[in-house]
Amino acid sequence: MCLRSDSIVMDAIKLLNESNMNIVFICDSEFKLVGTVTDADIRRGLGEGLNVDISVRVIMNKEPVSMWIHSSNSELRKRFLVTKLRAIPLLDREAKVVDYRTIEEVSFLEKKKSSLMILT
Repeated sequence: MCLRSDSIVMDAIKLLNESNMNIVFICDSEFKLVGTVTDADIRRGLGEGLNVDISVRVIMNKEPVSMWIHSSNSELRKRFLVTKLRAIPLLDREAKVVDYRTIEEVSFLEKKKSSLMILT
């Protein structure tokens, strides 16, 4: 899900198609998060006449939402509710992308903790 910041928009399109997600994390050479690109960012850029051979830095969100790797499912769920995102990168202490969570994963984990009572 990570793409280097010196990549072009076409690289982001390919990764979006391969990952079946609607977001790509843009990282520097040390895997530190510098931005995100969504399918909506690409559509906007193409709608404005931008070429797929330009740098992803032109269309990326330079203020990406992220969470620390040790964030709880409850914290993640709250962030998903506020941001309406479908995936959030998880960072270590050095701000490197080490994992990510999707809204589906967090929702599944929350449902899994639920109790079920059957009355007869």
